[in-house]
Parts: sequence; C-alpha cells; structure tokens
Amino acid sequence: MCRRRGAHERGDTVGLLRRAKRGSGHKTPDASTLWARALGAALSDDLEGADSALTSLVEQGTQRPEVYKLLGRVARERGNFQRALQIHQALVLRRDLSASHRVESLNELGHSLEALGELDRALAAHQEVLVHARHNPIALESAERLLSDRGDFESAWVMRRRRGRVEGFRDRRGEAELLCAIADSSLGSGERRRGIRTMGRALRVAPDFAEAWKLKARHAKRTRQRLKSWARWLEAERVPSPDDLVEAEAAFSRADRISDWVNGLQAQARKYPGESVLWRFLGRALALSESVESGPVVRDLVAGLSDPAAGVRGIRNALSESEADEEDVISQYCDWIDRWQSAAQRDEPQVKGD
Repeated sequence: MCRRRGAHERGDTVGLLRRAKRGSGHKTPDASTLWARALGAALSDDLEGADSALTSLVEQGTQRPEVYKLLGRVARERGNFQRALQIHQALVLRRDLSASHRVESLNELGHSLEALGELDRALAAHQEVLVHARHNPIALESAERLLSDRGDFESAWVMRRRRGRVEGFRDRRGEAELLCAIADSSLGSGERRRGIRTMGRALRVAPDFAEAWKLKARHAKRTRQRLKSWARWLEAERVPSPDDLVEAEAAFSRADRISDWVNGLQAQARKYPGESVLWRFLGRALALSESVESGPVVRDLVAGLSDPAAGVRGIRNALSESEADEEDVISQYCDWIDRWQSAAQRDEPQVKGD
C-alpha cells in the first residue's frame, strides 16, 4: 500500500526507481548492506544518503517496519512532511505489526501530524499509544507538550508526573511551571481559592521557582505578603526582566519600603556582579530613596565584590543603559571601582570611602 501511494505522489517513488534500476546495469547492494548504510548515514546526519539507501530497500520489496519508520522520519527531517505522513499512515494500517512496532509507528505518526500542524490528530495518536503502553515515555512527553500548547495544563501536569515516575526523575521545575499555569488560569477565571491553593502546591514542589513567587506577589491581598513574595522572587530570579523589576519596585515604593528593595538588590548584585540590570535598578532605587544614603551603599558593595572584573562590566553596561535620574548614582559605582582598582594595582590598602 505504501509503495503504490508513494509512486503516485513523487517522481523518486518506488515504481519509477525500480524501472530506472532495471535499465542501469548496476548491481544493487544486498539488504543488510543497504540497512547498515542507511543507519550510518542517518547517524551522521546525511539525510539524503539515508533516504537513498532506505528507498533502495523498499524497491527490493522489504517489509521490515523499521525501514519504513526510519524512511518516514528521514522524510520529516528533510521537510517533506506530507511524504512522512503517508509512510507512517500506511505503516500503522498494517495488520502484521507487532505490539512494539505499532506503538513506535503511532508515535512517528503523531510526530508527522504535529509537523503538519494537525495537533489534535497528533495528540490522538500519542494518546492511542498510551492506551496500549501507558508508560511509553515518548508518548507521555509528546502528549504533555501538545496538551500544554492547547491550554489543558492539568492534563499536561498529569502526563509530566507519569513521565517522571517512568523515567525515575522528578522535574520539579517543570511541574511547578505547569502548576503556575493552572493557578494563573484559575485566578483569571475568578476561581481565586483554587488558584491560590494550586500556587501553594507549586511552591511546595519547587520553593525557589521565581515565577511562582511573582504570581503570588501579583495576587497577594496583604502588603506584607506581597512584599515578601517580591523579595523571594528577586532572590530566585538571577536575571530579572526590567518590566518585572519596575513592577516590584512600584510595590515597595507604594508601601514606603524602598530601603528593603535596596537591600534585596544589593544582595543580588553581590551574587551576580556582571548583571547590569541589577546595578541599573539599584541605581534607580537609590535615586528614589530618601532614607538611604548612596555613598555607604556604593562603598560597601564595591568593597565586597567577589568578582571585580564582572562588576566593572556590569556597572559600565548599566551606565550606558540607564536613564538620566539613575546616572548620578551609577557614576558613583564607576568612581569607587576605579579607586578600588587603583589601590589594588599599587598594592595599597583598599579605599574605605570619604
């Protein structure tokens, strides 16, 4: 069935190639040689060579399912999604397949359908695998991804947990990510209690997952809980986005707790001195603060840098990215680092400040 359909669809199909070979006068390698050649080409990413060897095997009349599975996969990787789909569909319809070959063929069919954008049919193929082989890791991973893409985060989370049990590895961050998506969806649809409860589960699964703390901060009703959540988010997020930093900064500013925000940014800048966004927002926070003197903060930070070279890069990059009201404070960083480096080069005691 597969050979007849292939000959109809393409010029390099089985029927045409057979007729061409008859008149060529060349001896075709035997099946074992062609299979070894196909595997070698596929492993070395020679897709054209793999396709040629596999097509020759089909011309010889092979019925080995693995030949057709690999031929379809090679076609898919070469971008010929329709051909891959035809091959895998024909393979799945065969009645002589063993249970293991049927499972593998259904997974390949799902991948080919996904490549063509037929996501519902792709999901159905992988779910059919799970009916017959409920612990199949390929089907579990594919079903999880497709369910997540369509917004069915709860079913995706179930698949993630099942896959973790099969593989003997629990991806806590991945679980927390899906739980946060469930919580966000619940909160967005007015199911606050369910959303808060699911958010709590995400944090129990992965206590240092930054996205969960950000979500908690955004939905906290009490100021104290909101600020605590933003502080935990900052600790967990190595390279926070400027938009998120602006949102957190506003929360501390509204509560007249900008000094706490300064302390959090100081701690992160010490840990990650090369991240310019941290220096930039620390400069913003110091410019906003009326109770924190920038001089001592700058002095202590620069004196405590674990990686001065990274700090120099981070601060100078922050200066180039900063806005007018931030430049004065960030310029102090540059001044202190210059003095620190000069003292170090002269092997003199480190500058203590004015």
